[in-house]
Amino acid sequence: MTATRDPASNQLQGYNKMSSTAPPAQLLTSNGAPVDSLTASTTAGKNGPIVLQDFTLIDHMASFDRERIPERVVHAKGAGAFGYFEP
Repeated sequence: MTATRDPASNQLQGYNKMSSTAPPAQLLTSNGAPVDSLTASTTAGKNGPIVLQDFTLIDHMASFDRERIPERVVHAKGAGAFGYFEP
């Protein structure tokens, strides 16, 4: 059945075969240190607040805050708008 289909139709099956045999990617910080988990944070006490000494969390938040999202960029150049607006 797969021999009669075009290659684009079989992309998902090929991806599943490739991803199931590949080793899982290692999480790294910005300086290359391995990370065990992004969900485990250092807290002050059992139910206390998250402390600022948690380098993994601070590093992850910093890179997330600096991520550029093209859809959210403000178009401040105003190219092509000439003349006066007349209602």
